[in-house]
Amino acid sequence: WRYAAVVAALVTLAAGLVWWSTRPTGNEQLFAEYYQADPGLPVTMGATGDPGFANAMVLYKEGRYSEAREAFSHALDHQPSNDTLRYYIASSWLAEGDARSAIPLFGSLSNETGSAFHDRAQWFLLLAYIKAGEIEKARAVGSEHHPVYGERVRALKARL
Repeated sequence: WRYAAVVAALVTLAAGLVWWSTRPTGNEQLFAEYYQADPGLPVTMGATGDPGFANAMVLYKEGRYSEAREAFSHALDHQPSNDTLRYYIASSWLAEGDARSAIPLFGSLSNETGSAFHDRAQWFLLLAYIKAGEIEKARAVGSEHHPVYGERVRALKARL
């Protein structure tokens, strides 16, 4: 019985260590609480002159982010300043959990005040910084007074 007690104690200790080392950090928990993937743009059959983009958006909406990102990236090679493509490439990175790859794209879009994705990019940049553990950079992201995102930004920043 003494050996069984020692084995049980070691198994309990090992399980505790595994739980402790794999639990999400506070930043990851905060990110998970606020993050919801962008739902994507509507795709109506025949409504776009670019079937490649429509296909990429369908892949994105299906949660096939890697495939969607590849398709969006291929289109971006021909249209490097396209804010829609850059936004959905960044969104697919973040949806897959790779905040560090998403940050440069969201960052550039958040600086483009004329972009239709400016405000959303700022929101997701804030979340990406939190996921990446870059809290000071997250605090520096604006949008506290934005009519759609402001309340969430203030609530999130209050918890940093």
